[in-house]
Amino acid sequence: MLAFLGVPMCALFPPFALLPALAFFVAGGKRGFRGGSTNRKIALLLVLCALIWAAYFGYEMQLNAWMATVRAPIRADIMLTGPLLYYVSVVGFAVANWSDRPDDSATR
Repeated sequence: MLAFLGVPMCALFPPFALLPALAFFVAGGKRGFRGGSTNRKIALLLVLCALIWAAYFGYEMQLNAWMATVRAPIRADIMLTGPLLYYVSVVGFAVANWSDRPDDSATR
């Protein structure tokens, strides 16, 4: 339940969307400098997650400008963007914590 609070918080204050974008970008940068094709692929996926969050920031900025011009804005788009960003975040977090070490059980 707490994971879905991020999108409404970003809808109220769009610069919050830059926090996960920055976190995924930094994680992708760290992974990219390790070398190896697997690390480069993981880094690209993390940068893609960062770009999706950055695009959401721009989208929310546009919607906040629009909401100032209408009397009663109805934000049904959060029902679509919320689960999408949740999925992107879960995948990004899982990939960022992916270990490229061999399985210990295989060496025994």
